[in-house]
Amino acid sequence: MASSGSGPSDRALDSAYSVVVAIDFGTTYSGYAVSFKKNPDDIFVQNTWGDVMGIPGASKTPSCVLTDKKINCIAVGHKAIKKYINMDSDEAKQHRFYSLFKMTLHTKKTLNKTTMVEDICGNKAPAIDILAMVLAEMKAEMLVALSKQGARDFDVNLIRWVITVPTIWTDVAKRFMQEAAVKADLVDHVDSKKLILSLEPEAASICCQTLPSVKNALKNDSSFVLPVGTKYLVLDAGGGTLDITAHEVLPETQVKELYRSNGGDLGASQVDRLFLELLDEIFDAKFVKLHKTKNPSDCFTNLINRFETVKKSLKSSDGSATTAFRITANIVDLFHTEFKKKLLECVSKKSIERKIVVKNGMIKIPNAVLLAVFQPVVNDIVSYLEDLLKKTKLEGITTILMVGGFSNCDVLQEAIKTKFSDKYSVVIPKEADQVVMKGAVQFGHKPRQRCVFESPAKRPRPDDGERPEGDTTKKMRGPNKTDLWWANCQKRGAI
Repeated sequence: MASSGSGPSDRALDSAYSVVVAIDFGTTYSGYAVSFKKNPDDIFVQNTWGDVMGIPGASKTPSCVLTDKKINCIAVGHKAIKKYINMDSDEAKQHRFYSLFKMTLHTKKTLNKTTMVEDICGNKAPAIDILAMVLAEMKAEMLVALSKQGARDFDVNLIRWVITVPTIWTDVAKRFMQEAAVKADLVDHVDSKKLILSLEPEAASICCQTLPSVKNALKNDSSFVLPVGTKYLVLDAGGGTLDITAHEVLPETQVKELYRSNGGDLGASQVDRLFLELLDEIFDAKFVKLHKTKNPSDCFTNLINRFETVKKSLKSSDGSATTAFRITANIVDLFHTEFKKKLLECVSKKSIERKIVVKNGMIKIPNAVLLAVFQPVVNDIVSYLEDLLKKTKLEGITTILMVGGFSNCDVLQEAIKTKFSDKYSVVIPKEADQVVMKGAVQFGHKPRQRCVFESPAKRPRPDDGERPEGDTTKKMRGPNKTDLWWANCQKRGAI
């Protein structure tokens, strides 16, 4: 049987390693996990990323980078956000703040050293440099954390690196990530035997089958078992993309990939985009653009950070309540200086009709309005999954395993359970956002655990396993096309 193409190639890996470090490089959040060869199931996950922002227990940090004008890295993640929001307007204009740049690897047909990403104000930087800055930060934080844990004497040259990648990525995108790893000084060349790329759903499957802590957490659902022959679906809902893969359990903790599907850009970042459109509606789009220019370091950062918390905690049953968002002084001052009006006087008529209240430095938004922000994306995920499960190749599926950061969202969980729990066992592991990186560590110790296929010719192709070999056309999401989704977003009829 042939192995999947989740690694750089099927070449022999360097057997001389003492530790595996897996980096889960996400569109919105990134983190790492580590375990030593002598005790592979004892996995360390850094959970202090959010301490700088007063957010306890954060196992990931935002995938964002703060640089100076010359594209020298100043800070990454929460540290970048804290530095940026504490800058005054003039200082902020001397810096660049990059986020959501990982999607470039999915949306660009060609990738090279001249491929650029833009910051929130439209300033450009080489994509490979920004990607490398995040990887370098992961390495630096890992070395500090292990030193604090007492692991001071291990040789960094004996690290086996694993970087997770979405199933929808092309070979070109994967190669580009390898090049970024070289630039970040993880390895010395792109074909290094010390670097593996792991498909995210594959890593999730390995974690749930082999890691005792996750298996124990899953035992709370008595219907979830993974005996040999079990067929299940991995729904990996991340920040930028939705990956859905069907697996069958084989002996010796291997899995056979039955079907691979590209759910497109149905990640949590699309919900963020709709929330920003709601802010446009409340404050007037012209003001939002002006505020972004005048106060780039603010740019509604506190409102967006608050919304991150709301995404995880908001429930469909909370529709009758309201959620408060604090407004910074910059927003209030800009209304007064640019529009000669008080903030309250500029709230749109539509927002007033929706009972959105701006008062005493707060925006109070009815939860019914916030829930509507989620609906276009959540509905598309449910519809796409429903159509997918009708395929003949997915007959026999018994379980839907939800992983990824967006799977921590109660609104999405409720929608999936409501639609599918009568026919399938819907399982959400505790700390679903850590499952991929923990599984990637396990994969790093035993690369033979990767998915297998009956023959290379029968390897499932993204989006449509029935297309002929050589057909590289990309088909996005079945009946709910991206352009229709975006048109609906623009209309905002559901918000």
